[in-house]
Amino acid sequence: MEKIHKDALIRCRVFLCETLDPQYLMDHLIQEGIMTDDMKDHIMGERTRLRRIESLLDFIPTRGPTAFDAFMGSLEKDYGFVIEKIYEKINELQQQQQRRPNQPPGGAVANNAHISSNPGTRGPGSTLPPHQVPPYPGGGQMTSDPMAGDARRPVQETRQSFDAVPTNWVERLPNEVKLRPVTEAELFHIAHHIGNKWEMLAAQMGFSRGEIDHFRMYCQFDQSLQAARMLSTWRSKESGNATVINLIKLLQISYVDESVYRDVFCS
Repeated sequence: MEKIHKDALIRCRVFLCETLDPQYLMDHLIQEGIMTDDMKDHIMGERTRLRRIESLLDFIPTRGPTAFDAFMGSLEKDYGFVIEKIYEKINELQQQQQRRPNQPPGGAVANNAHISSNPGTRGPGSTLPPHQVPPYPGGGQMTSDPMAGDARRPVQETRQSFDAVPTNWVERLPNEVKLRPVTEAELFHIAHHIGNKWEMLAAQMGFSRGEIDHFRMYCQFDQSLQAARMLSTWRSKESGNATVINLIKLLQISYVDESVYRDVFCS
């Protein structure tokens, strides 16, 4: 699956979790050869519908280059508005990338990269041109974007690449700052401001779903303490690799707003 498709699913994750019926989607994905009956049984073994759809969304990016088209095809019959939401997010990510001149090869989208791994198609029987947002079912266009930028749940249990592009202020940091270990005080400041993005950051740091649930249960009504516990555990686990620059890269690929951590390392 292309990086831009993974990023779009991350950005739409909460919306997808609230909207989709995992069993309906999995039947289509089995027909398309993306998953097997055993995989379906494993996902359906989760206790709640939310856990099942989260497991499915974690699973899809691992199923190769045709997984995104198959997933979009599974939405065509009853979830046209979801298709539109995902393509709106892809277009938004493309526009953001076009404003970043230094994206390295393999980044989100550059030089008019195709929206689909199979240009001109969106799924079985579809002929949607690349970069075109599909119409909202019944005519018109969806104008509201309640989930813009929201990605409260980790989409993958595997780490993404560290190829996040540093912004200018990161490039200007002295090496002695970039390469030094982060302090507990810095982590606590970030934990206090990161909000619900801490769970996605935890996934990028390599924590399993069970570990993330453990952090969540540590203090059920205080996200700052949950995040602080997670960050402290990461610092202890990584030891000498828990450097400022490594943390910044993890924060970047987790879509944490720079205002959360910029002043911590620039002061």
